[in-house]
Amino acid sequence: MSAAPISTYSSSTFSSSAIATLVMAAGESSRFEGCKLLAPVNGKLLLWRSIETAQQVTPGEVFVVTGAWHQQIADTFTAKQLNGVPLIYHPHWHEGLGSSIAAGVRELKRRGGYDAILILLADQIALTADDLTVLPLNATAGGISCAYYADRRGVPALFGRDHFDALSRLSGDKGAQQLLRATDAPVRAVAMPNAAFDIDTQQMLMDWLLMPTGSDSRDLSPEGWPHPQPINPAVNHANDRGQQS
Repeated sequence: MSAAPISTYSSSTFSSSAIATLVMAAGESSRFEGCKLLAPVNGKLLLWRSIETAQQVTPGEVFVVTGAWHQQIADTFTAKQLNGVPLIYHPHWHEGLGSSIAAGVRELKRRGGYDAILILLADQIALTADDLTVLPLNATAGGISCAYYADRRGVPALFGRDHFDALSRLSGDKGAQQLLRATDAPVRAVAMPNAAFDIDTQQMLMDWLLMPTGSDSRDLSPEGWPHPQPINPAVNHANDRGQQS
């Protein structure tokens, strides 16, 4: 990767080398009617765009959890010489996002050496490296930091080592929501409007591509994107264990 890390985490609980990123790319993309992860976005594959964003924050420590489209992704990466990012294939991807997260975390635990894991969705098209950087900068030892958007907590989210076992036991289609909603561990949520935008349909991708250059995603909403979503600014610095997501 040519992109350099944008932060040394001088005020963070974790160093960048101790954080691994899981880019979740195991789903079927049924509403897209094809493999959205390989759709072109301004000259780059949607999935590779997310990988490059993550590489700016955890350089050399980005992993992709694949499933339904594993072979197509692997073949495309080989053909385009997109190298250096391990693919973690989860054969039971159909069991839901939670199951896929668990598979990725188990593989990272097997490799060892990580103090935290950053999890994001491959189709969160508006995320920037700056968005991801604020999560380790707001992390507390043993706690969780996550995005807050559309009046709820969600991914991207950073989980310290104390939560690896719980992550490795996730199942179902709710992802890590049960941990983000927990009240027995500190969860620090950070307002992140860009996290609200993911690509579910070809029309949504077309709408995104037709946005005027310089448009701010915060002026849009994730459901059709005509109106802004309310963002609670108070969660930028608060330990908000009592909030609902």
